Amino acid sequence: MMFVSFPSLKDPKHEAGTRQRHTCEIVAFVDPDAFAPWEHESMKRGEARDPGYLELKERIEQNLLAQFGRHYPRLAPLVKYVTSSTPISVATYTGAEHGAMYGLATSPMRFLSDALRPRTPIGGLFLAGQDACCPGVTGALMGA
Repeated sequence: MMFVSFPSLKDPKHEAGTRQRHTCEIVAFVDPDAFAPWEHESMKRGEARDPGYLELKERIEQNLLAQFGRHYPRLAPLVKYVTSSTPISVATYTGAEHGAMYGLATSPMRFLSDALRPRTPIGGLFLAGQDACCPGVTGALMGA
């Protein structure tokens, strides 16, 4: 499964005409355990990642591009530049546990937690957003 979006199409200020360029975003589930060997590697500016990590990342990237090409055969040849991230990338740059980019883990404990409710013990203070209702983009919409 993969989610495909074209965020630049939603930007009314995006340049129009023959020189128009767009960004495409592909989001797919990946098992974070596949990246466990590199989970505790620290990155320093200008350093390259381990070759094994880069090979795995490249295989996943190529697989996603192939799927994109099967579903969008007229768009695939227009791709000029590709970059990707993994749970390790997300964890490195955002500090998200195991690279979880859409909120807290979806576990029974998460849904039973009293801390994750719209009402708070502080009068007049309400929480909104993805983790006040449920995770992900839909959770953010519903939590608003």
